[in-house]
Order: sequence, then structure tokens, then C-alpha cells
Amino acid sequence: MNKGKRRILFLSLILIWMLIIFTFSSQEGGKSSKTSEFTIKAIIDIVPNSQEISNKDRQTIEENMQVPIRKLAHFSIYLIRRNFNI
Repeated sequence: MNKGKRRILFLSLILIWMLIIFTFSSQEGGKSSKTSEFTIKAIIDIVPNSQEISNKDRQTIEENMQVPIRKLAHFSIYLIRRNFNI
């Protein structure tokens, strides 16, 4: 790939990442919580034998994962930003 195409690709990726950060940052608390809940439920469903978890235990797991998932999301956004010096 020549230098011009690489520069356009890199600039496009930066703009997309800026849009992602802006979109997540502008979410209201309720919508942000729903996004976190969706992510947590998807992770639990991926785990083998997750269908055997009772609804009460599933709810407890979802509540306990809320803060770590949100912190991981913030860390990931910063990490990508920091590595590419955006």
C-alpha cells in the first residue's frame, strides 16, 4: 500500500474512532446502562453451560459485572487512543 493510501486509511480510522468516542460519551445514563446490560448478557450467554444458571444468580452476576464492564470500556477507549496518539 502506498503512503497516500495508508494516510487516508489511518485518517479514516481516526475519524471513525472519534465518532465512536463521541457517540458513547453523549449517551444518557440510562442508555449507557442498557448498553452495558446488553454486553453483559451477551458475555454470559457465550459462557458454556450458562443456561443452567438460575435467574436469581444470573441477575446477581449481571449486577456484579456492571462496574467492571464499564471500567473496561473506558480503559479500552483510552488504550486505543493512547497507542495511536489520537
